[in-house]
Amino acid sequence: MNTPYKYTAYIFFILVLGAHIYAAPATRIGVLTPSTNVEEGAFGDSTAHIMRDVFHEMAGYDVFLEPRMRREYAVIDGDFPTYCRNPRCAAALGRMFRLNRVIYGRVDRNDDRYAVELVSIDVTQEYISAECAIEGQPDMSLEEVIEEALHLLTHRNDTPLSLRSSRYYGEAVDNRAAMGISSASYTALGAFWGILSNDRHSTNLYDLVDSEDLSGLNALSKDIPTSARAKALGNSYVAASKDAYGAFYNPAGISWISGPEAAVAYQSRFGAVHNVSAAFVQKATREIGWGHTLQYSGAPDSYLREIYFGTLFSYKFNELFDLLRPISLGAKLHLASLETTGGIGNNAIEGSGFGMGLDIGGMAELSDRIDFGFVFYNVPYVTNYNSSTRGGVTYWEPQAPVVKLGGTFDVRYGTMFIAEGQMPLHDDQSWRMSGGVEQRIFQYVMTRLGAYRNIQESGESPWHWTMGIGVDIPIREKTIRGDFSYELNTSRTMRDVWDFSILLEL
Repeated sequence: MNTPYKYTAYIFFILVLGAHIYAAPATRIGVLTPSTNVEEGAFGDSTAHIMRDVFHEMAGYDVFLEPRMRREYAVIDGDFPTYCRNPRCAAALGRMFRLNRVIYGRVDRNDDRYAVELVSIDVTQEYISAECAIEGQPDMSLEEVIEEALHLLTHRNDTPLSLRSSRYYGEAVDNRAAMGISSASYTALGAFWGILSNDRHSTNLYDLVDSEDLSGLNALSKDIPTSARAKALGNSYVAASKDAYGAFYNPAGISWISGPEAAVAYQSRFGAVHNVSAAFVQKATREIGWGHTLQYSGAPDSYLREIYFGTLFSYKFNELFDLLRPISLGAKLHLASLETTGGIGNNAIEGSGFGMGLDIGGMAELSDRIDFGFVFYNVPYVTNYNSSTRGGVTYWEPQAPVVKLGGTFDVRYGTMFIAEGQMPLHDDQSWRMSGGVEQRIFQYVMTRLGAYRNIQESGESPWHWTMGIGVDIPIREKTIRGDFSYELNTSRTMRDVWDFSILLEL
């Protein structure tokens, strides 16, 4: 062989060898079998195989499907996780198989459209590296929708969405009939209960009360909502009300839920007042959420009882003008029954009352990590009071309106900051600033810390420090959440407040 050709062959051989040695290793991806609303038993497995084929067409990926991981897991460590659909569990699974990414999500079929929701977990950093949720047009096949979703997930598309797909906002549902029947029945029950328990008298003191300057401080217990998660975050929840707890804070949040939820809570306030609350929320359509709340507040030593029936609705504008991110508006109707049945001693007061009012709120998604919320309480709210002790008199009294603004910032999975402010609408109302942080420390355990304080007051204004813990108990696709909180009042003039609440995804 001539010397020039020999050297050329050597150089070519070295280049090929170097390219082989330094070639980027294939990205190892685990694909968990997607959840689905399709009842066909093999549909989820078939979608996972389509994902594997798409990754192979992209090249550079070594794909592990869930059946393969289950087989190897059985050899290594026994039982495979029952339902692994959160970043910590997915990352732990990925480390066991030395994966770079783990993908999980769901694939739905709504009438003649396919929809794909996927989450990609960075195994090393243990956080959500990418998310996508798209719904294809009727003429798009399942393979096409999955291919586009994976291209979005791996950042291989130059545009956020193609012209043939749109953002997916959840499974199509139609519970409008149930919403109408339930809302009418529950509102009628609240009205019947309040009117039946309210004693009527002839003497009307409306003119007297109406001529007095009304206080901006609201004494109704309905303005002390109970939720251990919210309380641990400094009683801030206006911008985080995307669950059943939020039914007591911002009615606009219930249209953001993914399915039916229920919540119950108990609060011991200063060791004297017992507050118990319950809520149920549901989707009527993709855009409409509705629900009911029930609150009881009682002080046995003074024979005080307050019961509040609430019905709320919310509409979410998923694609307003095709420009804005989702925003929602909501309203909540309150019906109240109030009663004090005597107490002890010569100064005991007997009386009853019936009230009704309206709360209005809104929420907006400002970015993938930032949400904003606002709410106007008691616009309006009036109560009819009757006193059998003071000569059998009756009068109407409006309650003080309250406005709150808040925001949340999700730093990453498991870390959320929240801040909230109350703006005074009356001279004797105060500015109130509150906030907190929530941190997931284990796969199913969260810790919370918060504080709130009235500012710009002429007198002493103590800090209220709050803390709490939450535990998630996953049951396949559903979760039961237990929360506990404790509030420390630095003035020490009143006993501390503690809350316990449970939320169930139904």
